[in-house]
Amino acid sequence: MAQAGSGGGRGKTDGRGGRGGRGGACKAGRGQGYSTKPKSTKVGLCKELEHHVFDYGGHSAADTMRITQEKIQQYVGIKYGEDIANELKNRVQVVIDQPEYTQAIKTRHVAYETLVRQKQSNLLAAMQTQLANLQLQVAAGAADTEMLLAVAKLENEIADLEYESLQEVPYKLTSEEAAVYYNQGKSYSARQDKLVTVRGQVYALIFGQCTQLLQDKLKHEKNWAAVSASC
Repeated sequence: MAQAGSGGGRGKTDGRGGRGGRGGACKAGRGQGYSTKPKSTKVGLCKELEHHVFDYGGHSAADTMRITQEKIQQYVGIKYGEDIANELKNRVQVVIDQPEYTQAIKTRHVAYETLVRQKQSNLLAAMQTQLANLQLQVAAGAADTEMLLAVAKLENEIADLEYESLQEVPYKLTSEEAAVYYNQGKSYSARQDKLVTVRGQVYALIFGQCTQLLQDKLKHEKNWAAVSASC
């Protein structure tokens, strides 16, 4: 009986050992399921982008570059606006459309321009006739100082009118139309100026997210001087 009890005791001990064995197996399984490789210590200059950097060579370089590009594009869109973010996404410079007059204003301007040209033509013809008459009097010897001055003034006026007839006729806008167009032009200029400015800033951001090894490699490219100078 004592031996049987002792045997049973050993059996329990073996059972606990078995449970201990299973516990060890589970720990081993978790150890295999989680990578023990430490997180990359490579970081760029932008703290918000953390470890999203461009590196030279290494494993999974293509995936790393793609993910880094996406993260930088998202960050740039939030911080600097959609125009520069679209340039990074599409690899094409954004062309901002200048403000245009409405079709109603353009149609009205055609009629106004026709009127202005007709008035210029009529006035020019009358002035040329007047000048011709004065010149005949001068040629006949009837000219005095006052007449010569009148001829000179008329010739200047004709020259000015001929110059004006070659220039574009300015649009004639209502006060409301002028205000709208002015605001559109102001927004266009601000957007254009911002895009030029942030291009340089984003260039610095991207270069700052390159590892030192990659930066050194880039500096040996034959077009590096031009790229660096133009940002």
